[in-house]
Amino acid sequence: MPLEPLRIFNYFALLLLLATSGVPAFAVMYKWVDENGVTHYGDSIPSQYINRANVELNQGGVILKKNEPALTPEQIKAKEAELAKRKQESDTRRRDAVLLGTYTSAEEIDLARDRNLRQIEQVIKDTEIQLRLVQANLDASRKQAAAYKRENQPVPDGLKTDIESLEKNNQDLEVAIIQKRAEEKELRVRFDEDKKRYLELTQRAPASAKPASAK
Repeated sequence: MPLEPLRIFNYFALLLLLATSGVPAFAVMYKWVDENGVTHYGDSIPSQYINRANVELNQGGVILKKNEPALTPEQIKAKEAELAKRKQESDTRRRDAVLLGTYTSAEEIDLARDRNLRQIEQVIKDTEIQLRLVQANLDASRKQAAAYKRENQPVPDGLKTDIESLEKNNQDLEVAIIQKRAEEKELRVRFDEDKKRYLELTQRAPASAKPASAK
Protein backbone atom coordinates (compact mmCIF):
# COMPACT_ATOMS: atom_id res chain seq x y z
CA MET A 1 0.00 0.00 0.00
CA PRO A 2 1.46 3.44 -0.91
CA LEU A 3 2.69 5.54 1.97
CA GLU A 4 0.18 8.43 1.73
CA PRO A 5 -2.96 6.19 1.75
CA LEU A 6 -1.40 4.34 4.70
CA ARG A 7 -1.13 7.60 6.66
CA ILE A 8 -4.75 8.43 5.89
CA PHE A 9 -5.82 4.92 6.87
CA ASN A 10 -3.92 5.13 10.17
CA TYR A 11 -5.45 8.54 10.90
CA PHE A 12 -9.05 7.42 10.40
CA ALA A 13 -8.37 4.14 12.17
CA LEU A 14 -7.19 6.12 15.18
CA LEU A 15 -10.27 8.34 15.05
CA LEU A 16 -12.48 5.23 14.97
CA LEU A 17 -10.57 3.73 17.88
CA LEU A 18 -11.04 6.88 19.96
CA ALA A 19 -14.72 7.02 19.14
CA THR A 20 -15.34 3.40 20.21
CA SER A 21 -13.00 3.09 23.19
CA GLY A 22 -14.81 5.30 25.64
CA VAL A 23 -12.28 8.12 25.34
CA PRO A 24 -13.87 11.40 26.50
CA ALA A 25 -14.99 13.77 23.76
CA PHE A 26 -12.48 16.34 24.93
CA ALA A 27 -9.51 13.97 24.55
CA VAL A 28 -6.52 15.50 22.78
CA MET A 29 -4.68 13.78 19.96
CA TYR A 30 -1.21 14.79 18.77
CA LYS A 31 0.23 14.95 15.31
CA TRP A 32 3.98 15.10 14.71
CA VAL A 33 6.56 14.33 12.04
CA ASP A 34 9.60 12.14 12.64
CA GLU A 35 13.11 12.61 11.31
CA ASN A 36 12.18 10.72 8.12
CA GLY A 37 9.31 13.07 7.32
CA VAL A 38 6.66 10.50 8.30
CA THR A 39 3.56 11.95 9.98
CA HIS A 40 2.35 10.23 13.16
CA TYR A 41 -0.77 10.51 15.32
CA GLY A 42 -1.22 9.48 18.93
CA ASP A 43 -2.55 10.41 22.36
CA SER A 44 0.98 11.26 23.48
CA ILE A 45 4.25 12.28 21.84
CA PRO A 46 7.37 10.13 22.21
CA SER A 47 10.01 11.83 24.31
CA GLN A 48 12.44 12.19 21.39
CA TYR A 49 9.87 14.36 19.55
CA ILE A 50 8.64 16.49 22.45
CA ASN A 51 10.73 19.48 21.43
CA ARG A 52 9.74 19.27 17.77
CA ALA A 53 6.83 21.02 16.13
CA ASN A 54 3.53 19.28 16.76
CA VAL A 55 -0.19 19.86 16.50
CA GLU A 56 -2.92 19.19 19.05
CA LEU A 57 -6.20 17.91 17.59
CA ASN A 58 -9.58 17.17 19.10
CA GLN A 59 -11.41 13.89 18.56
CA GLY A 60 -12.93 15.26 15.37
CA GLY A 61 -9.54 16.09 13.90
CA VAL A 62 -9.92 19.84 14.36
CA ILE A 63 -6.70 21.66 15.17
CA LEU A 64 -6.71 22.99 18.72
CA LYS A 65 -3.17 24.29 18.98
CA LYS A 66 0.04 24.40 16.99
CA ASN A 67 3.18 23.99 19.08
CA GLU A 68 6.35 25.47 17.65
CA PRO A 69 9.63 23.55 18.02
CA ALA A 70 11.82 24.44 21.01
CA LEU A 71 14.51 26.96 20.17
CA THR A 72 18.15 25.94 20.17
CA PRO A 73 20.61 27.93 22.34
CA GLU A 74 21.85 29.64 19.17
CA GLN A 75 18.29 30.58 18.15
CA ILE A 76 17.54 31.90 21.65
CA LYS A 77 20.70 34.02 21.56
CA ALA A 78 19.83 35.35 18.11
CA LYS A 79 16.28 36.14 19.20
CA GLU A 80 17.49 37.98 22.30
CA ALA A 81 19.94 39.96 20.17
CA GLU A 82 17.16 40.90 17.75
CA LEU A 83 14.91 42.01 20.60
CA ALA A 84 17.73 44.07 22.11
CA LYS A 85 18.35 45.68 18.71
CA ARG A 86 14.68 46.56 18.29
CA LYS A 87 14.55 48.04 21.79
CA GLN A 88 17.65 50.13 21.11
CA GLU A 89 16.15 51.41 17.87
CA SER A 90 12.89 52.23 19.65
CA ASP A 91 14.75 54.06 22.42
CA THR A 92 16.74 56.01 19.83
CA ARG A 93 13.57 57.09 18.01
CA ARG A 94 12.02 58.18 21.28
CA ARG A 95 15.10 60.18 22.33
CA ASP A 96 15.27 61.80 18.89
CA ALA A 97 11.63 62.85 19.14
CA VAL A 98 12.22 64.37 22.57
CA LEU A 99 15.34 66.15 21.34
CA LEU A 100 13.60 67.68 18.34
CA GLY A 101 10.60 68.59 20.45
CA THR A 102 12.70 70.30 23.12
CA TYR A 103 15.11 72.42 21.09
CA THR A 104 14.69 74.55 18.00
CA SER A 105 18.40 75.17 17.42
CA ALA A 106 21.83 73.96 18.45
CA GLU A 107 22.35 77.25 20.27
CA GLU A 108 19.47 76.41 22.61
CA ILE A 109 21.28 73.23 23.59
CA ASP A 110 24.36 75.26 24.50
CA LEU A 111 22.25 77.64 26.59
CA ALA A 112 20.56 74.76 28.40
CA ARG A 113 23.96 73.20 29.07
CA ASP A 114 25.34 76.42 30.50
CA ARG A 115 22.31 76.90 32.77
CA ASN A 116 22.67 73.44 34.19
CA LEU A 117 26.42 73.84 34.63
CA ARG A 118 25.96 77.10 36.53
CA GLN A 119 23.54 75.39 38.90
CA ILE A 120 25.98 72.58 39.59
CA GLU A 121 28.89 74.98 40.02
CA GLN A 122 26.89 77.01 42.53
CA VAL A 123 26.10 73.88 44.52
CA ILE A 124 29.80 72.97 44.51
CA LYS A 125 30.77 76.45 45.74
CA ASP A 126 28.19 76.36 48.54
CA THR A 127 29.33 72.89 49.57
CA GLU A 128 32.97 73.97 49.59
CA ILE A 129 32.07 76.87 51.91
CA GLN A 130 30.34 74.44 54.27
CA LEU A 131 33.33 72.14 54.09
CA ARG A 132 35.74 74.92 55.08
CA LEU A 133 33.57 75.83 58.07
CA VAL A 134 33.29 72.22 59.19
CA GLN A 135 37.03 71.72 58.73
CA ALA A 136 37.76 74.79 60.84
CA ASN A 137 35.51 73.54 63.64
CA LEU A 138 37.04 70.10 63.38
CA ASP A 139 40.57 71.51 63.63
CA ALA A 140 39.61 73.54 66.69
CA SER A 141 37.97 70.53 68.36
CA ARG A 142 40.99 68.36 67.68
CA LYS A 143 43.26 70.98 69.22
CA GLN A 144 41.10 70.97 72.34
CA ALA A 145 41.31 67.20 72.53
CA ALA A 146 45.08 67.35 72.07
CA ALA A 147 45.34 69.87 74.91
CA TYR A 148 43.50 67.50 77.25
CA LYS A 149 45.85 64.70 76.28
CA ARG A 150 48.93 66.84 76.88
CA GLU A 151 47.67 67.51 80.38
CA ASN A 152 47.10 63.77 80.81
CA GLN A 153 43.40 64.47 81.26
CA PRO A 154 40.59 62.45 79.68
CA VAL A 155 38.94 64.01 76.66
CA PRO A 156 35.33 64.88 77.57
CA ASP A 157 32.73 62.61 75.97
CA GLY A 158 30.93 65.60 74.51
CA LEU A 159 34.09 66.72 72.74
CA LYS A 160 34.66 63.22 71.40
CA THR A 161 31.11 63.17 70.07
CA ASP A 162 31.58 66.57 68.44
CA ILE A 163 34.78 65.41 66.73
CA GLU A 164 33.12 62.23 65.43
CA SER A 165 30.16 64.22 64.13
CA LEU A 166 32.38 66.82 62.47
CA GLU A 167 34.55 64.10 60.88
CA LYS A 168 31.49 62.43 59.41
CA ASN A 169 30.10 65.75 58.21
CA ASN A 170 33.45 66.56 56.65
CA GLN A 171 33.55 63.23 54.84
CA ASP A 172 29.96 63.58 53.59
CA LEU A 173 30.68 67.03 52.18
CA GLU A 174 33.81 65.81 50.40
CA VAL A 175 31.83 62.95 48.85
CA ALA A 176 29.07 65.36 47.81
CA ILE A 177 31.61 67.57 46.01
CA ILE A 178 33.11 64.57 44.22
CA GLN A 179 29.66 63.46 43.11
CA LYS A 180 28.77 66.92 41.86
CA ARG A 181 31.98 67.17 39.86
CA ALA A 182 31.23 63.78 38.31
CA GLU A 183 27.70 64.98 37.54
CA GLU A 184 29.17 68.08 35.92
CA LYS A 185 31.39 65.94 33.69
CA GLU A 186 28.50 63.65 32.73
CA LEU A 187 26.31 66.65 31.96
CA ARG A 188 28.89 68.07 29.56
CA VAL A 189 29.18 64.73 27.78
CA ARG A 190 25.39 64.33 27.57
CA PHE A 191 24.83 67.80 26.13
CA ASP A 192 27.67 67.32 23.65
CA GLU A 193 26.05 64.09 22.49
CA ASP A 194 22.63 65.77 22.29
CA LYS A 195 24.04 68.62 20.23
CA LYS A 196 25.84 66.25 17.88
CA ARG A 197 22.70 64.16 17.41
CA TYR A 198 20.55 67.25 16.93
CA LEU A 199 22.82 68.48 14.16
CA GLU A 200 22.69 65.04 12.52
CA LEU A 201 18.89 65.08 12.60
CA THR A 202 18.50 68.64 11.36
CA GLN A 203 21.34 68.73 8.88
CA ARG A 204 20.21 69.69 5.39
CA ALA A 205 22.00 69.52 2.09
CA PRO A 206 23.30 72.94 1.05
CA ALA A 207 20.94 74.80 -1.22
CA SER A 208 21.97 74.74 -4.87
CA ALA A 209 23.47 77.94 -6.18
CA LYS A 210 20.89 80.33 -7.52
CA PRO A 211 21.26 81.20 -11.19
CA ALA A 212 22.71 84.64 -11.90
CA SER A 213 20.07 87.26 -12.58
CA ALA A 214 19.80 88.47 -16.15
CA LYS A 215 21.26 91.87 -16.78
